[in-house]
Amino acid sequence: DRDYLALSHFLFGSLSTLTTFVIAISIKDKNIIRNILLVTIFLFILIVVVFIFQNPNISYGGGSIKFYGKQLYYLNSNGFSRYLVFIYIIFFFKFIFSKKNYSIKFLIPLIFISSLIFTYEGRVNIFTLIILNLFIFFYSINIKKKIISFVILLILPILFSNYIKNIRDYKGEIINLKKILNFNIRTTRLQQEGKVFTLKQYFDHAAVSSNDLTTGRMSKWKEILGYDQTVTNYIFGNGPEFDRVILEKKDLILFGNDAANSLLYLYLCGGFLGLFIILIFGLYQLYLFYFALVNLDKINDIYFSICIKIFIFVAIRSFFENSYVSWSIDQIIFILTALYWNKYLKKYLKNTF
Repeated sequence: DRDYLALSHFLFGSLSTLTTFVIAISIKDKNIIRNILLVTIFLFILIVVVFIFQNPNISYGGGSIKFYGKQLYYLNSNGFSRYLVFIYIIFFFKFIFSKKNYSIKFLIPLIFISSLIFTYEGRVNIFTLIILNLFIFFYSINIKKKIISFVILLILPILFSNYIKNIRDYKGEIINLKKILNFNIRTTRLQQEGKVFTLKQYFDHAAVSSNDLTTGRMSKWKEILGYDQTVTNYIFGNGPEFDRVILEKKDLILFGNDAANSLLYLYLCGGFLGLFIILIFGLYQLYLFYFALVNLDKINDIYFSICIKIFIFVAIRSFFENSYVSWSIDQIIFILTALYWNKYLKKYLKNTF
């Protein structure tokens, strides 16, 4: 009962992306992937600037990018803050690779960007941000500088994000500096008639059920795993976006109608065959990642470091979102960064051993 022709753009989009990048790496110009990355980075920065300009009321939720009053692109706060993580990764490695070792001109943008990430409250993005900051310890720089930098990049953004929320809520009223600097961590995840809650109230509310804590993911995952299919569908799947077909129910629609997990999306839409293919790919990437981690301090290519960290971010995100398994920004950037760091690492290992 599904209009498969209308859904085919997901498949064509993925195939087009793969084909474009395969052609790109087959061209002998070694800078072509790097140039594509630079254009992609520029587009991310443009999206962030336009979104914040058009949606200045920073909070957990969503907003649109408009052009002459027409909506071009809708982003929820979680989806938007992933762009901030992409840009953060770029500045992070500019910070690491700077000649002065941790230049202040890169530290300030890092604090500002991570403050915004904390403000938008995307839990996966915040968790990934902390994991990414831990990579600072893999580089051979003074241990004291590493610890100070890590603490600064963790503590200051938490403080500043809370102050941003305090300032935001005045909306033109006389500013009371004491209230702005009041460190009572707040969240906009529980909104009732514009009220803003403390983080403790959020966790108290979330503890009531797994649905509140996981934003409906537990119920969605149970629904997908309990869905009855034919043997053919179990093997080959049901086609793109089938998660939306079975999740469009009253009790689940409040949390969105996506699987919110790349493996469950693949199981439902691509069957066990899709899961098998992604398992082989995942094992191969883990194999390469081991060698990347061992040689991380010896590889001085900043684009390699940027690509492998963005790749890791999208991979972590895929456990809580459909992410790269469906044609999207995540998939495009996942393929692009994988091609670069895979190719670079294999060339490095070949020349080294």
